[in-house]
Amino acid sequence: MVKGTISRKGQVTVPKEIREALGLEPGSRVRFELKDGYAVLLPEPQSRVDTLFGALRTDTPFPGIEEEEAAIELAWAEEADQ
Repeated sequence: MVKGTISRKGQVTVPKEIREALGLEPGSRVRFELKDGYAVLLPEPQSRVDTLFGALRTDTPFPGIEEEEAAIELAWAEEADQ
């Protein structure tokens, strides 16, 4: 049995042996369930989107809505001229 303490903010540090057994790393998402008067900590499975987060990095910023609207209006104008 492993023990812990709840902080004033309601936080508990998950002991190393529990983190390792559950494959938890910093930033891992978990969920809590109540079962028969006990709190159960479960690792939250990562979605495919979560695993790709940050994979498509670029040095150029994405255009803002103004640039998008201007590009759409220009495309419509060019289409109307044809």
